Amino acid sequence: MEQVNTLFDIKRHRALFDTEAYAIPLHVVGVGGVGSHLLYNCGHMGVGQNPNCVVSIYDDDVVEAHNPPSQSFESRHVGQLKVAALSEQYGSWSNGVIIKPHPIKVRDNVAFSGVVCLCLDSMEDRKHILDNLIWGNPDVQMVIETRMDATLAKVHVMNPMDPRHRKIWDTYYWYSDNETENGLGCDGHLSIVTATGLTGILAAEQLKLFASLGSAREMPNEVSVNMRNWSTVVRHWSTLVLDDE
Repeated sequence: MEQVNTLFDIKRHRALFDTEAYAIPLHVVGVGGVGSHLLYNCGHMGVGQNPNCVVSIYDDDVVEAHNPPSQSFESRHVGQLKVAALSEQYGSWSNGVIIKPHPIKVRDNVAFSGVVCLCLDSMEDRKHILDNLIWGNPDVQMVIETRMDATLAKVHVMNPMDPRHRKIWDTYYWYSDNETENGLGCDGHLSIVTATGLTGILAAEQLKLFASLGSAREMPNEVSVNMRNWSTVVRHWSTLVLDDE
């Protein structure tokens, strides 16, 4: 007879995401609006229950009073490091999974592996991490990059070993922080829990899809939901044409 943990019974989603079998490390860079909701979903899915699936989180920010309305923090966390507050909460969301908090701004001193989720506000920081730590790194199997504003949730999925993905990202999806509209981002002046929450859900869903497929090869490279008119975009980058092709 199967033993049931009455504190954390995953029988309703084990067939969709096998928490005990999933053994690929997860790195979440930036744990504000989108990153904290991604972790909320990962915790409830049981990500990290397999000892080989080490969950590491990176952020040097502290929780401020304007964060709890759109991020997975409570008022009691104000003044704490975000990674510390989320590490404490993740255990309760996941039935005791211990994750690794890194209260740092990622530069060139991190060895990534498995799946890396980029949930940063700064485009320059994303590009620096991609250029110096991810592109061409054989230890990273997939990158999930998130973007959002008050009415848009979007995720990109990329293969670090595919030079075409790098060129497409640089050509079609890269822009400087000065070019962002309305100061978009989790700490921009337009940030609401419906947008940060939905973007976190989209990122978690991509992780679930990756676990079921075993690779990112057949996954869509772009998924977005426009909450103003409820239009959606699902795009495989194989359909995009570069100038030199």
